[in-house]
Amino acid sequence: MFAAKAEPSSASNRTQSGSGRNLSLALHQFCNLPCYPFSLTSFSTGCGRILVCSWRLKDAGNSMTLPLKRRIEKSLGPLFDPLYLFYLLVDDLKSWRYFPKWFSSFGPGRSLIGEAKPWIPFEAANWLQHYLSRKMKVFEWGSGGSTIFLSERAGQVFSVEHDKKWHRLVSRALAQRGITNCSYQLHEPKPISTIPSALSAPSAENQSQNSHFIYDDYYVGMTVHEYVQAIDAHPNHTFDLVLVDGRARTECIQHAISKIRPNAYLMLDNSNNADVAEIVRKLQSYPHTDFRGIAPGWPPTRWTNTIWQIS
Repeated sequence: MFAAKAEPSSASNRTQSGSGRNLSLALHQFCNLPCYPFSLTSFSTGCGRILVCSWRLKDAGNSMTLPLKRRIEKSLGPLFDPLYLFYLLVDDLKSWRYFPKWFSSFGPGRSLIGEAKPWIPFEAANWLQHYLSRKMKVFEWGSGGSTIFLSERAGQVFSVEHDKKWHRLVSRALAQRGITNCSYQLHEPKPISTIPSALSAPSAENQSQNSHFIYDDYYVGMTVHEYVQAIDAHPNHTFDLVLVDGRARTECIQHAISKIRPNAYLMLDNSNNADVAEIVRKLQSYPHTDFRGIAPGWPPTRWTNTIWQIS
């Protein structure tokens, strides 16, 4: 369990349920995990009451495999300890100024898409706020509130999504705001077994085609090469910013570098994750800045986002 939200002692039960539901959905979207049953308890502090959200993972039955348990532990880490909030307050002084925004992001009915907020650390969003201009072109893997945020500040945005339901939700939000400068594409993972070249007899041509398959650990037996290669349709040195915050991040970065204008930026969210450690090491030759701190709609943790200036 972990500390979900601090709120006045007069908060209603409906507010508590809404906060827990939002966090459960956040876990589903952020970690690509099922929305397991959850419960909320609370304890009093000098500044109000801390809500503690517990996911009843044991209720998941056979679907709770060992790899899935490890994914949850890897994603949440120290958040299972409510006292981590107080540790963060002392250790991460930069996050203090964002705590009012962070607390309010758990309010009932709050939505990062509805409020056009990127799901990245506040420090990183603040950098984007100052960097972006209407003269810029931006490419984004992984959509959401960031897609609206970018579209309202850049001249042209190209965004790629892999999830059909999420794509429909973001598309509706873009239309409601009358945003027309965003090219928003859906490229779902495809089963390799349904691709003709993979079913054909072995040949040099088929082997070449199969080598283009890009795999994602979350989608066994499927390829996300169309998703990753969406940026290849653009000429080199096109974009002022490429934001990598979706699937197959290492491969996305590999395809992105040549598409970034000289001295423009590559941004990688969750850059401290183990699955991107190798590509992060390879990017060390470029000037970079790490943004570490809390992020909206997510329990207290030192979330890391990195930008590299590509020369």
